[in-house]
Amino acid sequence: MPPFLAVAMGAGVLLYFAGTTEPDPAWIWLPLPLMAAALLLLRRAPLAALGMGLLGAGALGFSVALWHAGRAAPVVPLPTRAVVVAGVVQAVDLLPEG
Repeated sequence: MPPFLAVAMGAGVLLYFAGTTEPDPAWIWLPLPLMAAALLLLRRAPLAALGMGLLGAGALGFSVALWHAGRAAPVVPLPTRAVVVAGVVQAVDLLPEG
């Protein structure tokens, strides 16, 4: 089971980056009920608990990617028109080849 948790979390991260728009920040809380449901199902239906745990791990990967993206600095907009840059050459290094 532990190796599949990493695969499920990676799939959740990939699902986050596959989206075209930024999801609602409320999705960060999705892993909590899924993991709680997996714990409740553990004694009655171990196979269902395994599936729910993997789904919760995927949701955890998605949530971590969403959280880190929300903490990142905003993207600086690039100039959309021509920009004039002026400067002064203060020193020139001569290379042996010329």
